[in-house]
Amino acid sequence: MLGQSAPVAANDPAIPGYSTNMLHMSDTEAYLRVKSIAAAKPGASFVEMGLAAPVQLLQYYAARTKYWAAKFGLHYLGEIDAAQDNPAGYSQAASAILAKYPAMQALLTFSDNSAVGAAAVLKSSGKTGILISGADGSEEAFNAIKAGTVYNSPQPDFLESGRMLVDAAYDLITKQNLPLPANIGVPVKLITKDNVDSSTPIG
Repeated sequence: MLGQSAPVAANDPAIPGYSTNMLHMSDTEAYLRVKSIAAAKPGASFVEMGLAAPVQLLQYYAARTKYWAAKFGLHYLGEIDAAQDNPAGYSQAASAILAKYPAMQALLTFSDNSAVGAAAVLKSSGKTGILISGADGSEEAFNAIKAGTVYNSPQPDFLESGRMLVDAAYDLITKQNLPLPANIGVPVKLITKDNVDSSTPIG
């Protein structure tokens, strides 16, 4: 069997019966986006927007974001979660964040959709200068980065991850290159205003 983010971290015990596990590279994503924000605003205060549903991958992403933020000297203010993974949930969470943490300088969200949704709330509230980070490198994020409403979005190479999983399946079927490594992962590219025009969104 082939896993995908099962488990979510490279140092977690392997799940019995799985031959290898494709990591989502959440730790690398967290590192890249936090490093970028710290370079733009050293010592910035930030808030995380998570998702209320207990999704292990998203919880790990939030934890690694907080970990790397501390390493880069950013100041953690708190976290407010979206009750639902939809525009209404993002809007409500962003409004609550803005009300509770009006002095925040950066907002790190759990997805591109939540980043774009939060950016709309901040814009309508007249708040400017807040660096918003998403995840996955979608077309929506690309457009928002070009418009200057979202600051960055880490993008794993999803095409490469598919190729690697197919290769792993082929090796299992043909009994080659065994045993497979416990985990496999793909490069992650941070999408920013500097490279958005030369990059390709997912989808």
